[in-house]
Amino acid sequence: MWKAQFLTFLRTYNLLGIASGEEMAPAPTMEPTTGTGDGRSTTQVENPEYTIWYRKDHTILGGILATVSEDILPYVMAATSAAEAWGQLERMFASRSRACLVQIRAQLAAPKRRDMTGTDYFKMNKTLADTHASIGQAL
Repeated sequence: MWKAQFLTFLRTYNLLGIASGEEMAPAPTMEPTTGTGDGRSTTQVENPEYTIWYRKDHTILGGILATVSEDILPYVMAATSAAEAWGQLERMFASRSRACLVQIRAQLAAPKRRDMTGTDYFKMNKTLADTHASIGQAL
């Protein structure tokens, strides 16, 4: 559920590329040339694109650190970038997601109605299908 909520935030503000590591940081500094001919010189200055990227990255990282549970926080609090924290979370939950996926598929393959009403039975199967989709495996 956390991932679905956080992905909505990232997509809304066009930040998913930074969190996933697909949008790499620009160079922190740049060397513009001034003057002409023999009077040309270069100086190192801060790259404004890097400053913008850095603020976005740390906004995402702050959001991750502020919203994960206290049980998960120790695993990501040493991250220095959003992509590092996001990658750690993905690695942590990948095996859990696969185990959950197997269990959900088994429940969907052999549904048991028990003493449920038709509405409750439908809701149960809908919840299983939604959980299945949230792991990234839409039915």
